Amino acid sequence: MDENLKEVELLINAQSNGVSMVGIYGIGKTTIAKVVYNDMLDQFQRHNFLENVREKSKDGHGLLELEEKLLSDILMEKNLGLRNIDEGIEKIKSECCFEKHIVTTRNKRCLDVYESYSSYEAKGLAHEQAKELFCWNAFRKCHPKDNYVDLSNHILDYAKGLPLAFVVLGSFLFQRDVDEWESTLDKLKTNPLEDIQKVLQISYDGLDDKCKKLFLDIACFFKDEDEKFVTRILEGCKFHPKIGLRVLDERCLISITNDTIRMHDLLQEMGWAIVCQIDSERPEKWSRLWELQDIESVFTRNKGTKNIKGIFINWSRIIEKRILTAEAFRKMKRLRLLKVRFNSMVQLSQDFELPCHDLVYFHWDCYPLESLPSNFHTDNLVELNLWGSNIKHLWEGNMPAEKLKVIFLSYSNHLVDISSISSMPNLETLILTGCKSLESLPRNLHKLKCLQTLSCDHCSNLESFPEIEEEMRSLRKLNLSDTGITELPSSIRHLNGLENLDLSYCKNLLGLLDSIYSLSSLQALNLSECSELVGFPDINIGSLKALEFLDLSFCKNLLSLSNSIGCLSSLRTLSLTNCSKLKGFPDINIGSLKALESLDFSSCRTLESLPESIYKLSSLKTLRIANCPKLEEMLEMKLGQLSGVTAFPHYKL
Repeated sequence: MDENLKEVELLINAQSNGVSMVGIYGIGKTTIAKVVYNDMLDQFQRHNFLENVREKSKDGHGLLELEEKLLSDILMEKNLGLRNIDEGIEKIKSECCFEKHIVTTRNKRCLDVYESYSSYEAKGLAHEQAKELFCWNAFRKCHPKDNYVDLSNHILDYAKGLPLAFVVLGSFLFQRDVDEWESTLDKLKTNPLEDIQKVLQISYDGLDDKCKKLFLDIACFFKDEDEKFVTRILEGCKFHPKIGLRVLDERCLISITNDTIRMHDLLQEMGWAIVCQIDSERPEKWSRLWELQDIESVFTRNKGTKNIKGIFINWSRIIEKRILTAEAFRKMKRLRLLKVRFNSMVQLSQDFELPCHDLVYFHWDCYPLESLPSNFHTDNLVELNLWGSNIKHLWEGNMPAEKLKVIFLSYSNHLVDISSISSMPNLETLILTGCKSLESLPRNLHKLKCLQTLSCDHCSNLESFPEIEEEMRSLRKLNLSDTGITELPSSIRHLNGLENLDLSYCKNLLGLLDSIYSLSSLQALNLSECSELVGFPDINIGSLKALEFLDLSFCKNLLSLSNSIGCLSSLRTLSLTNCSKLKGFPDINIGSLKALESLDFSSCRTLESLPESIYKLSSLKTLRIANCPKLEEMLEMKLGQLSGVTAFPHYKL
């Protein structure tokens, strides 16, 4: 590896005009690129490493994600909000200046489009480096055990210098006896030396049946997905993913970084090849379908069979209307996973049916019908995602859905009824963001004892929240932002596990009832842009002992704060930005705000003074007082008493 690194770095530095590009192809190219990148980080203030470009660039959504990642890292800005790919390209051209480029490719000819570049063929690991990498995985030390020396050398010959092969084979052989090593070597001898996938498949062949299914599902559907999401779905498939993912990780068939499941390209392609090997020319015989041309071949000829257990379709680029009939799915009686990505051009006939009892995951963006099919089976359903659908109600009656944990109905603009959720006792997440026709939530909402997250933000016609007749200890997050809510019921006190309450942009909210102070677990309360909010109930707000974040910004009619606000002993952030009618800040026990780190009075133009007790805020780090004209003279004289505090915009203390 050292030789490869030196040669690549020499090529980068050899180009004298300050801007250089090196294209790497061959064996172990990604490993080399990462090491060179990490080795050169200290030379640059801004840098970016884009992974999985080939897979992500297959659709517009992935390309947009790559652009946002690149711009976010280089411009050091978050939430850029790019609207389309072209906007991203223009922003990259106009605002990004790249000095060093490292590109990896499987096809050297792809580099020929550039007028000036250096190319380098990665040659794989030299014998000693390969031996060390293999031994660390096979023996957990840098050299082989005495009776494994010859076996190790023979296996090294078959891996052809590919780092991935040494890691996978070494992990597979760890703690295995000599007989198992010899058996593995025999398998390697029966495969062509050029076919590295066959070498890698030895580790796959050593898995039990459930781990094999787990591996293939990840290769075909769940690479680069969130670990919790994948675990939830594959638990529903009865694959025992908690132990299975650990086994795959130990065998180096996957890795889990930042809660995301990663898989090397070659291992993914090996998984694809295993699925296709039953009959490479007839995708209807495969267990999983993921490529558009294969899926369309099955659908257009109505060739679906009971062999098919998973379909992930990305129709984001089609421009011609597609109509799917009941016949297309009629024979897919063992389908577990179905996902249709972004496209409103895909239409369903009114007789659409889905006759599969094993369905665990159903995700259909822009689902075109007003309800799910009459024979929709929910016995094993774990997650339902109908983003941007035409759905009006889920299904008729109380269809049992005891395993259902997650429902996404965001931006289903015609949704008017969700009463059927009462048949979902294990529901944990309900996302209704942007359902503008939804006027009410079920009166028996309290029966959802497992519900942890409820998001109704941007449901502009939702004007009331139901009475909570029993305790809901599991609910942690409640988002009612930008709804028509005028008040919360007194029974809100029964949400005694609630940690995050978002009422921002509730422009009809007139006030808060005393019962909100019963939410002893509440950590974050967002009331920003509640323009009709005048004040808090003047009782002991200090009972919110866990509250860390309170946002009252742009509450333009807020006249005063509760005198007991000083009792919020856990509060770290208090924002009062643009509370234009606020004239003062309470002087009652403010010194007990011992955790407060950030206090924002920006644009509180009528604020005349701050209490003397503000100088007792021992943890305060940031005080924002921009556009507070009546405070300026007082601040000049007294802010020096706040040691270690930065005051914006004028004072550095």
